[in-house]
Amino acid sequence: MAIVVALLFLLSSGCAINNVDNAEGAKVYFDSAHVLGCFGLYDNNRGAFTIYNRERYLKSFTPGETFDVVTALVGLETGKLFNEKTLIGSQTMEDAFRSGNTPYFQELARRIGRDTLVKWIDTLSYGNKNVEGPIDSIWLNDRLTISSDEQLGLIKRMYFRQLSFQQRTQDVMKSVMLREKTPDYTLSYVTGSGRNAENMPVGWVIGWIEENRHPYFYVINFQENTPGADIPGTGVGLLRKLLTAQGFFKGLK
Repeated sequence: MAIVVALLFLLSSGCAINNVDNAEGAKVYFDSAHVLGCFGLYDNNRGAFTIYNRERYLKSFTPGETFDVVTALVGLETGKLFNEKTLIGSQTMEDAFRSGNTPYFQELARRIGRDTLVKWIDTLSYGNKNVEGPIDSIWLNDRLTISSDEQLGLIKRMYFRQLSFQQRTQDVMKSVMLREKTPDYTLSYVTGSGRNAENMPVGWVIGWIEENRHPYFYVINFQENTPGADIPGTGVGLLRKLLTAQGFFKGLK
């Protein structure tokens, strides 16, 4: 299975893999949050993976608001967005992105247009590339799906400006994803939520943490079993616990 994971990440990110560590210790954090989930961490400096629940890591789920990364990238590239301060209604792209404002990105998708957004989904080889249904909600149904491995590969390529967008486009998105900056670390992420084929809530957190100029890319995917639960809150809570357990937030990595 470790070989399968490494090969899949190689395909999605063009990255050399030296080893894959099993993070069984992460189970306690998912159990304490009362969710089923997986966690992947890629150390770009060493070319090493840490993964919890590899079976789920390879499965595909609705991207939810994590697809806002793609919509915003395409909006910036095509001029539908000038920068992160572009208003749609009364909110800027930056604020809409960080708050998970779905109506903002639905309107942006309509302005981009179906043909253009579909072209970029194909160019990026985004998930299963299933674009059935209205273009302003394809990321909210259970047709367009993506795996944790593919999410991690997409974010890594964007960080290193390896996507088929202009450098400025990718740099704007990197700045928008930044959530915390301290002398010891910088933390960047986006959260998302959707429904799986069984209509159960699914949550995401994807992004990276930097310490001593070294980026570490991560992905968290989980199934929420509590009706009305705060999915972004659960995801960020898991993120902080999982990264703390890996020794982050001290500037020592």
